[in-house]
Amino acid sequence: MRPDSAHISRRAVLALLGAAGVTVVSAPITGARSRTARTGLDQAKPGQALVHTAEAAGMVVLEQAKQALAEGSFAVGGAMIENRTGRIIHQWHNTVYQSLPNGQSALVSKRFVLDPTNHGERQLVSWYYENAAALNLPEPSELTIVTSLDPCAQCAGSLLAAGFNVGVVAFDDPTGINYTLDGSYPDLPLSLRKQAQRTFTYYAIQGVRPRVGAVIGPAFATMLLSKATADGCSDVFLKSRDVVEEERRVLGLPPSELRDPATLPVDSRLRAALVKASPLAFSLRLSGFRQPNAALKNLLSQLVASTPRATNAVAYIDPFGNLISAFADRFDVSPISTALMNLVQSYFRTRFMLMGDPRTNELAKKYLTTPKYGTLVFLRALAPDAATSVKDIGIYDLSIEGEAYQPQTGNWQYYLEPPTGTEAEFLALIKQMKSADGAAPKRIVL
Repeated sequence: MRPDSAHISRRAVLALLGAAGVTVVSAPITGARSRTARTGLDQAKPGQALVHTAEAAGMVVLEQAKQALAEGSFAVGGAMIENRTGRIIHQWHNTVYQSLPNGQSALVSKRFVLDPTNHGERQLVSWYYENAAALNLPEPSELTIVTSLDPCAQCAGSLLAAGFNVGVVAFDDPTGINYTLDGSYPDLPLSLRKQAQRTFTYYAIQGVRPRVGAVIGPAFATMLLSKATADGCSDVFLKSRDVVEEERRVLGLPPSELRDPATLPVDSRLRAALVKASPLAFSLRLSGFRQPNAALKNLLSQLVASTPRATNAVAYIDPFGNLISAFADRFDVSPISTALMNLVQSYFRTRFMLMGDPRTNELAKKYLTTPKYGTLVFLRALAPDAATSVKDIGIYDLSIEGEAYQPQTGNWQYYLEPPTGTEAEFLALIKQMKSADGAAPKRIVL
């Protein structure tokens, strides 16, 4: 079914899925399955679906991608599948761009960036750690995340850090982690390159391409996809990209047109929302927004010391020198919950909420802007051999959006050497990554 096809009935959809190898049990969902019994193939829980082929999994993620297109976001979809049974545990899609609530408009559109990290694969990884204990889910190594499009650096880093198997339908040579199309993964450090070669597979497409990647590990690795399903995943993404790129050119005013949020009353809705999102907001003001000082270093050091398992922290300084947000790692929550991801999610979601509220819409337009105009200050450089570093480099790229896409000099700064490895190795990783898109991290000398 093409993205612009007419609506068809649920019965017709089920018939199509059934022909491709999807079994759906339509009774209401009951409880989670116990991990204790591992003999034989488990039956799907009522209300869940079983997929038996790569083609069936491809059709599922294609439908998710079409949902993303309908919502005005990048059309990429994913599904988390249990390897032994084919059970679909969860499925989701890209929700980076969403319509603002209450009929509000941003600077150029009624759609606005909700969260630049909200790619389908990253959201599935986060969902897993939010629900694994309560639902008694299998280990990531027993699962496969099937995605309609080759994961970007953020998503590839997330999948590698968590240890999932990965099945990919369509290549993405501009921005996918396998942009060379041969499974060599030149962006990745050597150890992660080898891990990806063991756990990622790019399904063979009948009459078009052979399989690339792992045979053992990902679900359905030796099976074929139809050209129609593969083309559908690629075409729907290209259609969405044209739409989103047109709207993402202006996502925040330049500093010359921006107003200083510190001049607002302390109890204003906008300031209160920023402090609620990050309690350290407005607790520090730099004389120069590109000149981090010892006070900020101490603040970040204390944030790491007071947060379980944290090794790094990051602050966002706006163009006026205001500390707007500061977060540490939360590896006690999940292995991908880095300081940068926590900060980016908090700031963008808060700005989306304020933009969607009629009482604060105009304030949000005038006082808050894209982070590309401010400074991201890390306590430490990123570890050069960590999957989370690949993820964070991808997140940085995703967060510096808009017309002037290349990061400005000094936008990314840090005080200390990485927690593991060397500073030179970190800078070498940045240089080798196509996904870094011109990023130039800078060491702060006090």
